[in-house]
Amino acid sequence: RHLAESGEVVKAVWFPGPAGVGSLEQLMSCFEAQTEGSNVEVLGVSYGDTGKDAQLDLVENALSAYPEMNYIIGSATTVDAAVGPLTERGLLDQIQTASYYFTPEVYALLESGTATCASAGNDLILGRIAVDMALRVLEGQPFNGGNHIGMAANVVCGPAAGPELNNLDTLVKELNLPPEGFTPTFSVKN
Repeated sequence: RHLAESGEVVKAVWFPGPAGVGSLEQLMSCFEAQTEGSNVEVLGVSYGDTGKDAQLDLVENALSAYPEMNYIIGSATTVDAAVGPLTERGLLDQIQTASYYFTPEVYALLESGTATCASAGNDLILGRIAVDMALRVLEGQPFNGGNHIGMAANVVCGPAAGPELNNLDTLVKELNLPPEGFTPTFSVKN
């Protein structure tokens, strides 16, 4: 909706992630519905693993295949992977990027002006809600609030989007980013 309402001509290539993933297919359907009949044209869709190397290859291929492209839309990893080739080819001012979710890396790219926009869905609070609901099921407790709990996602843009769209300072970091200095710890136990 953000791109359709922007009024700018958008010629995008989508990098949703692996093909056949239900949530990504739903995301693509919603995108198509929101942009139908608008100024947004999807030139192509590049499915693939969301690892940075795989996304880098997909971005480089798309840059060659779609010289008229002016928008890269994809995962946070896609946006991160696109910075190198866009910088090397001198295209950072011509091709904008948008991530369909928010990460600390995307925040840093937005802040530096090397990424354009991202969807911030208050993922930290949603994660807390999910853990709370799982515990309630395991403990046999009732749910609070009903069957569906949702929060609206916000489009957050940095300086690369231009002064009229730059709203990075409105991001509620506590709802979208881990605390300063947070490092995940992974372990496997038998």
